[in-house]
Formats: sequence, structure tokens, C-alpha cells
Amino acid sequence: MKKLSILLISLSLLQTAFAQFNSGYVHKNNVKVIHGVDTLLNPWSGGINNPQFSAVDINLDGYKDIFIFEKDGYKRKTFVYNPISGNYKWDSVSHNRFPQPEAGFMLMRDYNADGKADIFMQPVNAAGINVYKNTSDTSLSFSQSGKNLLYKRPGSSALYFFIQYNDLPAIDDMDGDGDIDVMFQTSGGALQNSNVLFYVQNMSMETYGVPDSLIYTLKNECWGALSEYVVDIGWTNIDCSDTADSGDGLENRGGERHGSTTLTTLDLNGDGNLDVLVGDSYVGSMLSLIGDNNNLSTEVNLIQSDLSFPSYDTPINTPSLAAAYYFDVDHDGVKDLLVAPNQPTYLQAEPDTSVNVNVDWFYKNNGSSDSSAFSLQKKGFLGADMIDVGSRSFPTLVDLNGDGLKDLVVGNEGFKIYGGTSTATITYYKNVGTNGEPAYELIDKDFAEVSQYGFGYAHPAFTDLDADGDQDMMVGDDQGMLHYFRNVGSATFPQFLLVEPEFRGIDVDLGAHPQFFDLSTDGIPDLIVGDYYGRLQYFENSGTAQQYDFSPTPSIQKLGGLLLYNSFGGEATPYFTRATDSTGMLYAFVGTKNGTVLAYGPINNIFSPLVAIDSIEIEATYTSVTGANLSGDLRDELIIGQRTGGLYYLKRDKDVILGIGQSEAAIEKQLKVFPNPSDRDINILLEQVKNDSKAEINLYDLSGKMLSQKTATTSNGVLNTTFSLSGFPAGMYLLTVKVNDTIYRSSIIKQ
Repeated sequence: MKKLSILLISLSLLQTAFAQFNSGYVHKNNVKVIHGVDTLLNPWSGGINNPQFSAVDINLDGYKDIFIFEKDGYKRKTFVYNPISGNYKWDSVSHNRFPQPEAGFMLMRDYNADGKADIFMQPVNAAGINVYKNTSDTSLSFSQSGKNLLYKRPGSSALYFFIQYNDLPAIDDMDGDGDIDVMFQTSGGALQNSNVLFYVQNMSMETYGVPDSLIYTLKNECWGALSEYVVDIGWTNIDCSDTADSGDGLENRGGERHGSTTLTTLDLNGDGNLDVLVGDSYVGSMLSLIGDNNNLSTEVNLIQSDLSFPSYDTPINTPSLAAAYYFDVDHDGVKDLLVAPNQPTYLQAEPDTSVNVNVDWFYKNNGSSDSSAFSLQKKGFLGADMIDVGSRSFPTLVDLNGDGLKDLVVGNEGFKIYGGTSTATITYYKNVGTNGEPAYELIDKDFAEVSQYGFGYAHPAFTDLDADGDQDMMVGDDQGMLHYFRNVGSATFPQFLLVEPEFRGIDVDLGAHPQFFDLSTDGIPDLIVGDYYGRLQYFENSGTAQQYDFSPTPSIQKLGGLLLYNSFGGEATPYFTRATDSTGMLYAFVGTKNGTVLAYGPINNIFSPLVAIDSIEIEATYTSVTGANLSGDLRDELIIGQRTGGLYYLKRDKDVILGIGQSEAAIEKQLKVFPNPSDRDINILLEQVKNDSKAEINLYDLSGKMLSQKTATTSNGVLNTTFSLSGFPAGMYLLTVKVNDTIYRSSIIKQ
């Protein structure tokens, strides 16, 4: 029998750059979603699984906002603080102003004491730390100021900061001199490869008297006189001068690296010394390490440790590997805690960890930033205000109760958690709005009691398969099978019963993503099933409206010749529609593992090859797309699911022919490319950028291959240059313009 682990052939697929044109679609967050008595503040912000939180002034209004590095998929989210309401509102565009994340952490700290938060980021190969300086003036911007940072070692060669993928280092001014130091756990040094804490001091103040340099020296390879157990949970005091096994019973401290560790530095007891909150990959709690000396050479008194912090209130309890983020969340002048799991669920090399719903816990500090007293205020500080069904989301729109309004049904992924499992479910939101103004109310988190069947994931699709006037349901699973749930209720009061598991013997091998659509235009629904490999398998309904007839063998195994595994990671999720505009032409949108939503059409012949004419750029991975005319403008809105369990709602605000749109970042910054279409040179105009900034201009084809490149320089805040299309065949291309680590995109048509 096929197993889900087969899916994990590779944890790192090569992701091609692709034309990200957005087809005139933009994010909307104002479609009402109701959970009980609450109307969600940020319902369409995409969900979170393993967020890392940082405080930074995004809109330069003097108030710190929240930047999230979503570790599950290496994505960015921004939430802007409203000082009047005291809430954080999702911003769908400003994440583009931050550099692309690369690996395990992305934290913001003000290293040069200019009052602006800079970025410390783990590089893709985990060798060193990359630093981006906050260069904001009239708008948020960053430029790289440190690459693959090293630290010196007394009497030895310098080393890269090597921090394990799931670890989180403490990046803080630990010695109080004004520059930013680093502490991380490692199995290295003189202590028999013990799992100890390295304290690496920034020598900027000592060397130059100012904190604006990144000069690191290892000062203590046994901070706290501690070692973490390898085969057990917890820490023990050790003799830091002991460089050989002395028979002290601590033999298990050497050799194999202990799971994963997160570190957060703060003063817990008001003694002026920094203490540490530690998360462990085998538990969801955090413990405190209380220092009893100066920060450089402190020894931790484990007797004072709180093993289930904060035991005086509700203890932290994420599914596994909790990480804490210490900043003033509620803007009362005192630093608080946000806590979330730091370990993604899809890494089979580590235990799967997160239930991924309301993962972000807010602890208010009722004490001071020098002597804390934390109390849990909310589970799901930001997450509870989003649609979030856990891991992965598979949305579909269907009128379930016969009122003429499209309801929202969302499947998810079942997954292992440390010490147990969770099976897939389907969530039902009833449309309680109108034909022109939808609104969704949460009705059922285990629709049709799908959880009882133990599916690895549940991707629902609906149609009236037996022509009895109500909607029936098909569920695709992770093993490539389909399961038929007949509506044994009515069109207004549906009730679903599993009547045919492993429907018709159809098996698409792995990862079944179904959609019903009449591709053969004979008036009865056919079945298109996307799969793990990135194919669209077409099963024609050869029966009648009253009696379906599907062969277990697809009519077309690779519809349009699509095989998206190598270029986009596979996991094709189809949405065919004739309502992108008023022409009624057939188009297809296809979600993919790497997040790109590809657009194909107009499709005149389903037996001909499909060539992507456009794509939609969103900050997501494992996208799953559906749509319907929800606003009454005769054009489909799109709802896009993703790995983090939430949804994006996109409306086509621009009357743009598919293939000639622009990304939201380009619209925001007014990147102008003209004439477009063109048969030779094009003009490129980008305003409001820094003087004397270098611009890198690249041209790509639709496969993501770079065809041409040039550099130019801005003058008086304006980039004004030309780019030659000579020598390239007629067709569509992607133009990118990179200035100050921000990339703007536009589609180009060569005549």
C-alpha cells in the first residue's frame, strides 16, 4: 500500500522563477467571516503554522508593527498596528519590502542603535548569518550589510555561525554595551562535543566605540555551566573545565546532537542579569534558566529553574518545540511574550509537531521589562482572527443549502503530531451574505464527520452526480483515491453518506485533487483530478445525468501535456472556469507545491498542449484554487488555499486580459513598462527609489529561464532606462527589476 512518506522524495525541489503577473487579481480582506459571536479581523490572511515574530515599524508612523517569518514554506506576513483600535491589521503588500527568507530563522534586531529594526537571517546553507540593514527613509527598505558572518575563536580559525535548522538563537545585547551579541546551542568546543551554549560577543563597541559593526568573537563556550541531555529532556550543570570524560555520569552529553533548541533572553527576576527561556523539540513547554552572575560568565542555578514556564500562570504548551518572542506587543511600554511552535510538520527527519490552529499565544507582561510577570491573554493572538483549518487548505465553493449563495467548504491535511496522529477533516462555512456581498459563518469543523475515515488529507469537490437536485461530494485523499459521499438529505438540508469508497477504482497514484467540470460540453459533469506529480488527469463521464459512468482509466492521463513536478513541485490542483470575463471562454487555474498559481487559456481543444499564459503571485506554498462569481460582476473571484491552512480571497479589480497583468508590488510602486506589447525596445520607468541605487533588470521566459540581463542606475529617485527585446521570438515574458533588495515584476509581450 502506498504511504504518505513516499511523497517526501525530496525536501528541497528546485523552484524556478516564473512569470508572476496576477492577471488583475488583488487581495481582499473585507469579506466578512463569523466565528460564533466574533467577526474575524484578518480572515483572509492565509493562516500560520510556525511563525517567528518581530517588531518593526512597517509604515513609518512611529508605532511598531509585526513582521512574521512563516517558517513553514519560508514566507513573509506583515500586520500593521492601529493605535486607535489597538489591533493589528494584515497588510497584503508590504511583505514585498522585506528580503526573501532563506532558511531556518529571520529575526529583527536593531544592531546599529539607529532606532530601526534590522534583519538577522539564516542563509540557505546554514553557514553563518546574513544581516540586512534597515535603510528606511520615506518608505521601508533594507540593504545587505553582512553576509555569512563568522566568529573568531581564541587560538583557532574563525568559524561560520552554524545553527541547526530548527534551532532559534538568542540575538540580543547580552552584555549591555549597546551592540548585538549571539548565543546558540552547539555540540562543539572543548567539552567532548557537549550540547552546550556558545556565547559569541559582538566586539563593535570594544573596537570602535559604536555599535554599527558586526565583529564576533567566541567569549564563552560553556555559558551557564550547562549541558543539554542527548537522550533525555532537560539540562544539567557541568564543570566547564572538564575536557575529558571524568566518569561524572554525564556520558550522554557527547556525540549525537540533541533534537532542537530555541533560546530567548530576558531578565526574569529583576537582578539585572539576562536569563534564558528554552524550548525543546520533544516537549511543548519552555523552561527558564536563571543566571546568578554577570551575563558573560554566568552560572545557571538549575534549582531556580521553572520547568514549566510560567508555572505561576498558564504554562506554555505548544505541541512541540516552543519558541518565545520578547517585545512590546500591546504597546504599553513593557515587553510581552508571543509563543509559537518553531518546527514544521512536514520534515520527516524530525517529529511532526504542530496542530497548527491558534498556535500563537500572547502572554502580557504585568510586571516590567526588567522584572517580568506574564499572564496568558489569548491563544491565537493573530491566528484566531484568520480562517485556519490547520495544515493545508483545500477550498471549494458550492451552494449546499439551495439558497442561491455559494457556501465555502474547506478540506485539510491529516498529519502526525509528536506522540499521536490527527486525521483530515472538512470545515463548512455557510454564506450568510447576499449575491453581491458574501459573508461566511462557521457552521461545522468536521463536516460529514469525515475525520472518522482516517484520510491523510481530504480535498472535497461537489456536483449533482445523480441528478436528484442536490449536491453530492467527492473527496480526494493523499493516496490518490477518490471517495463518493452521496447526499441522502435534500437540496436545502444536505446529509452526506459514504456510499463508494475508492470510487470506481480510480487511482491517480498519489495526491488526488478533484474538480467536477463539463469539459466535454455534453451537459453532464466530467471529473478532472490533479495529482502529486503535477498532472491533470481527465475522466470523462460517459453516462447520463441520472447515471454516471467513469472508467478507472483516465480518458487523458496528462491533460494538456502538463507535468509540473520538476518546474513547480507538482501537487496540481485544478480550477476550470468559463467566468474569468464576459467572453465565456474556457480557462484553467492550477495551484502548485511551490505556490505559483498558473493560468491557462483560452482553451479551445482539451487534446492540445496547454501553455501557461499567466500566473498569480501570492505569498504561499501548496496552493489550492477555487472560484465563483461572488460579487455579482460576472467574473470569478478566487479563493486560494495553502500549506499554512488559511485562505486568500482575490478579486479581479483590473479589467486586464489574462497575461497582461502586474504584480501587486509593481502596482504599488508604479513600475511602468511601455510600449507593451512591443516588437523591439521597451522603456522602463520606476519612481520613488533611492538616488544612485543600482537596478538589476532580468528577462525570463515562461519556463523560468533567464534570457537577458542588464544593470542601470537611478537618478534623482527615478529609474528610467530601456531594454532590448531584439532577437527574442514573439510571445510572453517576465521582466523583473530589482532595486534595494525589492523586486518589481511586469509581464511583457513581444510582437
